[in-house]
Amino acid sequence: MSRKQKLQLHQFEINQDNILEKDIFVYSWPEKLMGLILCQNDDKKLNYAVKNLSGIVTLAIDDIVYTRNNIRKEQKCEADKFWIFSLVEINLDVVKSLIQEWLIISNIKRLTIDDLHIEKPTKISTTQLFEESYKYDLYGLIPQLYNFEFCKHKIEMTSLNNRYLNFFPVIDTKREAVAISNTFDYPVKRTDVERFSYAITFRLVNSREFQDKLFLNVYTGIKIWVCKPLVDISKAKNYISSKHSSSVYVYKENDYLNNKRKKLIGLMYTRDSNEHFKFSGIADSILAKQIKLDLIEALTKPNDYSDFPTLEGEGIVLLTNNKITEKVQYGAGLAERLDIFKAFGSLFPDLYIRELIDVAHIKGNAINKKRKSIQQIEGFNQKFDEYEFIDLKDDKSFYENSPVFISNADKIIIEIYTYNDKLIGAFIEFAVRILSLTISLGEHNFKSCDGYEVEFSPKNAFVARGLSKLEQNNPSLRKSEIKKMLHENKYDSNNVISLIDIEAFHTSSDEEIRSQDPKKYVRSAFKDCGRITQFINGFNPEDKNDRYRLVSSIYDLFSAAGFMDYEYFKHGFNDSILLGLSTCKNSRGKFIVLSKIESGQINFKVCGLSDEKWLTLKELLPKLQLHTLNNIEKLKIDKVFFQQWITKQLNDLGDNSKEHIFYFDASLRSGYWPFAKNKELNVDTLRLITPEKFKFIRVNTTDEVPEYNIFKDEQDTEGLNRNQGLFSNDYRVFYSVGARPDTIQTSLDATKITHSTKMIVKQRIVEFVILNDDLEENMLLATKSHALRKLNLTFDSSTKYPLPMYVNDRFGEYLELF
Repeated sequence: MSRKQKLQLHQFEINQDNILEKDIFVYSWPEKLMGLILCQNDDKKLNYAVKNLSGIVTLAIDDIVYTRNNIRKEQKCEADKFWIFSLVEINLDVVKSLIQEWLIISNIKRLTIDDLHIEKPTKISTTQLFEESYKYDLYGLIPQLYNFEFCKHKIEMTSLNNRYLNFFPVIDTKREAVAISNTFDYPVKRTDVERFSYAITFRLVNSREFQDKLFLNVYTGIKIWVCKPLVDISKAKNYISSKHSSSVYVYKENDYLNNKRKKLIGLMYTRDSNEHFKFSGIADSILAKQIKLDLIEALTKPNDYSDFPTLEGEGIVLLTNNKITEKVQYGAGLAERLDIFKAFGSLFPDLYIRELIDVAHIKGNAINKKRKSIQQIEGFNQKFDEYEFIDLKDDKSFYENSPVFISNADKIIIEIYTYNDKLIGAFIEFAVRILSLTISLGEHNFKSCDGYEVEFSPKNAFVARGLSKLEQNNPSLRKSEIKKMLHENKYDSNNVISLIDIEAFHTSSDEEIRSQDPKKYVRSAFKDCGRITQFINGFNPEDKNDRYRLVSSIYDLFSAAGFMDYEYFKHGFNDSILLGLSTCKNSRGKFIVLSKIESGQINFKVCGLSDEKWLTLKELLPKLQLHTLNNIEKLKIDKVFFQQWITKQLNDLGDNSKEHIFYFDASLRSGYWPFAKNKELNVDTLRLITPEKFKFIRVNTTDEVPEYNIFKDEQDTEGLNRNQGLFSNDYRVFYSVGARPDTIQTSLDATKITHSTKMIVKQRIVEFVILNDDLEENMLLATKSHALRKLNLTFDSSTKYPLPMYVNDRFGEYLELF
């Protein structure tokens, strides 16, 4: 890591002195409408539908930049009644007409147009938005204000051969604003295309580093549109997902108002067995009725509704459906992101670009996980003919040092469920080399020089077959069958882990094949029996990518089984107790996990699970039965409950002289733990018995942390590279950019136009906030935290989270059954 590097965040400071100067006309809700809505306590659907009344008004009238999405119940002051924020005075007869139409569609008959009186607006300057009266609207209004202004301009993209892009604002009332570009075609066949757009997200955020300042983040990404028909009426086929809702962005010309600019509005839709599709919730249904939107034509011929050049002045429908069979992949190029950042700065020169951040002076030796081919591994056995699946010279498939296993068991059983003999041979060959199993006890039995034995147990992959129609309707049949089989498997060790070869049902373009996917039921059955699992979708020994994929699966399986990276011990992490608090993936934020890594052992506790013991993953899995998971999900884990729970866990850790490094996720501040907020990070409020033994580090990967560039040195003004590093200006807040993953294969100058079918990504930037006043100690803690992003036992060089939180995230793989 060069000490000459500088970090540039894609972030602009915004305040009263430099905000875009505009007049804002603020209108309040009609009094009688407000009273009606607030009285409907028994009708939650009606309360929610008000959000799309705001959307309808914003969509219809050009100069409205922001509307509130609900009516505040408090009504303590005039500001509680605010509704519409417009750049000019608007025609109130149009607004009343839109409300009346909304009332009719919503079947509300208690109000007439005479009841919809709207008071004259309050005229303010944008400089007044920072006053107390507008704090409720600030985070939605300012991003939309800049979004609307940005979308008035054609944006020159140097990276796209000086092509100009048009952007269109998306109407939303959330704490962000989105602009979507005109669509681009990727030819799939002579008569078939796929389409994508650039998408810019603007977010107004607070900062722990500068608690009294506001910053506007600018992030550039890609949206991919559905191009293949989702409904084929003639064949009675429906490819819309039934498991989740998808989004659709719509522009419709208003026949009466002669709008001068395009605005898009986002709705959610899902599958319906009777009508092919339905909108997700009454709010979206009402809006669709009011703008006379029927998706069925777009669902059957999506390309006819997403081609911007041919639809000028007509309706536009941009569909998403979370399909993974499209050839176009996500990710804007590095140069395109920089173009947008520079263009925004040029359009608004009064905004202050975030100052450059210096490299933090790392203490000690950095972790450098080296890969080696078989020939490079120390003690390599010269019997080359044994290594059928390994390219001895070129395949750098293995880390330099073997993983370390610490367990009470002295024998591990590794099951391999497959019909593919080549996969069995390759798995054993790779695993023997990865673990340095130097002593052969037979064809499938080996022993490590560390003293533990490994037995490989090939099994047929009958458990992974597609679900029958009967099993699709009643998946418990398959689960019961698998659990019975697992109970019949008798081994001389309880330490059993399993690799399962399964067909890639989930990637099929055929809904019927996707519905046969048994993966989550197979994993659930193994989980109920305390079995740790890892899946792989086939193996071809001639395919180099398949060889890497298998090695990656092996590392993932060993990681879940409790193996530790050699570097964990080499760099002295064993001298500390590492704690990680976060939600886990696939749990929709409902499951909060606390991990503890001590002396090489990983243990867990789950908030809401009555068991007070620290449990290994193997011990915990059988306790996560469906009824237990449902009970935890339904449990009201409010702020008081959670505060009491985490305080108890920390106080119950006992007397231990080791340093306790406690990592917690910033996302917990939303709903669970106010302590994690920028202005609430005060350890004294936690009521700990011995707070001095803890080092608190908040880990932030939320949208609050912006996009970035790293300048290599003083001469670099572009920062188009994939450098890594640890950066800080105050040694309290640090920014960690991890190592480049192996999956990043595209060139630095790749754009989405030139590399449409390639995933283009940048390394994740992670913010560490260290709650400690000793700056020298903070440097050491930040160095450890940066290193812990590399201490996962996976094929990736660096992960999103430090190790104690990473293991929580992986734990979520076992919560997929609901």
